Amino acid sequence: MGLNFAIRATFEPNLGLIPGYLAGATEYFHCEMASGDSPGKGKSKPEMAMVGFPWSLTGITLFSDDRCLDQDASKITKAILDKYARYVKQDQVVMPTSDDPTRKISIISDEIVAIAIHEGLFKTKISQGRFLEIEYSPFPQGPLDALSAGDVEFLTFAQAMAECSKEDLEAESVPALDTPF
Repeated sequence: MGLNFAIRATFEPNLGLIPGYLAGATEYFHCEMASGDSPGKGKSKPEMAMVGFPWSLTGITLFSDDRCLDQDASKITKAILDKYARYVKQDQVVMPTSDDPTRKISIISDEIVAIAIHEGLFKTKISQGRFLEIEYSPFPQGPLDALSAGDVEFLTFAQAMAECSKEDLEAESVPALDTPF
């Protein structure tokens, strides 16, 4: 078929990576950036700070508006639906929009991963035609959904830190002197 597809990767914050990083059990992307503070006395450059980005890959999207889709879009969608027939949750359901009354969406999922196929028409000032978008991502709340698991892990970590802080405050409190003032 020889179609051109753009590939888009989606990353989202995963707070569950933070406790693992602090414990030395995991790693995520860090880079040095200007801290945003104004430079100190005698310095012309702002201080640099290490900034971490605890992101997880949450999806891959293939998108095409190739001219060949006029003949091939339905063939591609049908081939994917046939291959995963037992997991099809929504088959070519028409979901019209104001720009596209023929837009169709199919959903395939084994409740571990999900594939959403969007097929329809696009129209811009200079061109129009068919588009095909295929999204692949973990099923929400499924075993590969790192964000839901990460949120739970981070909340557990935050609660443990709050408990430790309370204990530290109680242990470090200084008894008040018994004075009349």
